[in-house]
Amino acid sequence: MTVASANPDRLTVLDRPNSYIGKVVPRPNLERLMQGRGLYVSDMELPRMAHVVFLRSPHAHAKIIGIDAVEARRMPNVIAVVTGR
Repeated sequence: MTVASANPDRLTVLDRPNSYIGKVVPRPNLERLMQGRGLYVSDMELPRMAHVVFLRSPHAHAKIIGIDAVEARRMPNVIAVVTGR
């Protein structure tokens, strides 16, 4: 893609000196990540840590008339099932 300016002395949005478009951005932690030594939030386990799952409706603007959470509450290690009610 080539963007030609009518006035060559004027910088376009793509020509800004601080723009990262089309440039190689150095990543100081790349070597560690490539060696598999990266630490991500999903890799951490802390004492008393719990996970949360949000279930969203696949239908936009749908009216939810009821939620049956009985089976979810019976599952092992479930701390709480929270609904709008």
